[in-house]
Amino acid sequence: MNYFTHYVPWNQDSRMTSGVKGIEDIETIFCRNGARLLNIPSKRQTHHLSPARRLALQRPILRTWQEACGPLRTGDTLIILLPLHEKFGFLDSLIRRLKSRGIKIVFLAADLELARPATYSGLKSSYVIHQELSYLRQADGIITHNQAYTRLIQSRGINSSFMEFGLFDYLIPDEQLQRLQSRRNSGMPLVSSTDSGPSDGGTPLSPDADSGKSNVGTPRPDGPVIIATNLDPVKAGYAYHLPAGTDFILYGPNYRPELQQSAGAQSYGTRDGKKLNTAREPGVPGRITYGGAFQADDLIDHMKGSYGLLWDGPSPDTCAGPFGSYLRVNTPHRISLFLACGIPVIVWDQSAMAPLVLEHDLGFAVSSLEEIPAKRREISAVQYEEMAEKAWLTGARLRRGENTASILEQIRHL
Repeated sequence: MNYFTHYVPWNQDSRMTSGVKGIEDIETIFCRNGARLLNIPSKRQTHHLSPARRLALQRPILRTWQEACGPLRTGDTLIILLPLHEKFGFLDSLIRRLKSRGIKIVFLAADLELARPATYSGLKSSYVIHQELSYLRQADGIITHNQAYTRLIQSRGINSSFMEFGLFDYLIPDEQLQRLQSRRNSGMPLVSSTDSGPSDGGTPLSPDADSGKSNVGTPRPDGPVIIATNLDPVKAGYAYHLPAGTDFILYGPNYRPELQQSAGAQSYGTRDGKKLNTAREPGVPGRITYGGAFQADDLIDHMKGSYGLLWDGPSPDTCAGPFGSYLRVNTPHRISLFLACGIPVIVWDQSAMAPLVLEHDLGFAVSSLEEIPAKRREISAVQYEEMAEKAWLTGARLRRGENTASILEQIRHL
């Protein structure tokens, strides 16, 4: 039997980006394929406590884990999500005890500090990385984003059985897919087609179900570029300095309209319950609109555009800083959001996603956001339609949960 540690989101902002949905979809697909969730209640949020308070909580946290792991038997596999949702210094010893009972340990490496040293700094970051490596050395298997993420972990001397998502699955309920088709048929530039079968994940469906074939209409290449992310300037500073020449529409929490310096910026939508609506600069060939912040499950009902942008960091010229550099190795869950909707993507040409996007014609790559207007002009309506169709076909596999189901099958053969 496979068990998976249940993820507990920290706050409501985390539900307004796609990361939490990614973990919840993995849980759903695991359960539909026979795995069980191992509920480990959080004692409290420990990240910002003093060292003394965190130390005092370690024994209660250990007891919680021991009780949760009680049902595990010889031959079972425990899949542990990293990073942990609360700091747990006894995990090393717990892993040793579980392995001594014949239980296999698999880590799902979601956002490791060793891959993106952005959460901590100095000695604390070094300590967290040391902990992560200690955990990973004991693993029977490690699930990573992609080959670049795997190579990074291997470069730290970790030898294990690696399994890679490539792309994270993205489950969309049938009713929501029907609404997407209705919006598409009304002429709004969003998706290129509609599903023909169930899509809420789990056991792979028959070849004919959710085939991704277009039924009606054609995609439109002239819509805005979508930015869907946490718009905190520390993470997405580039979104406040977007180039002229193309339209952008921004979705996500922590938007700071007063910092917006992009040419043609306007701010429709709401922030903190207040309506945002400032005038567009006259004569600027390109505009920036804020579309609002939505729960990840609701975003698809509001999102509109012809391309989805995968970019991070302070600069529109390149992906820099901890968040931007992280794109060299990670698979952003945002790419699954866009592809599940049949929306082609624009990626940084040095990102881990660039080879996949270019090989499968799912969009295009740029070294700077300034290149986007010219790149878009090079793509004909027919080429865009073909690209959107390929995005939709790839998205069909993500909507069915095939990648996660494949990971689970690999775990069964460890």
